[in-house]
Amino acid sequence: MSPISLQLPSGPERFHGLVLDFTGTLSLDGTLLAGVAGRLRKLAEDLTITVLTADTFVTARKQLSGLPVELRLSLIHI
Repeated sequence: MSPISLQLPSGPERFHGLVLDFTGTLSLDGTLLAGVAGRLRKLAEDLTITVLTADTFVTARKQLSGLPVELRLSLIHI
């Protein structure tokens, strides 16, 4: 696994990981959006991918099963 390098206005940066939110970013109504699984597999060749979610309805676990991502439950207490 090699990092992804991007040229940013502040200069070049190397990225080793990516953190994403499940609901509204990777999915709609608890279902993984079309094409996302393939893109996650491709990105995982060079990045460690972490997906954050409250997973209230246990849909993220099912939808991301078998994909090269780490699922982390993120609960918000108000």
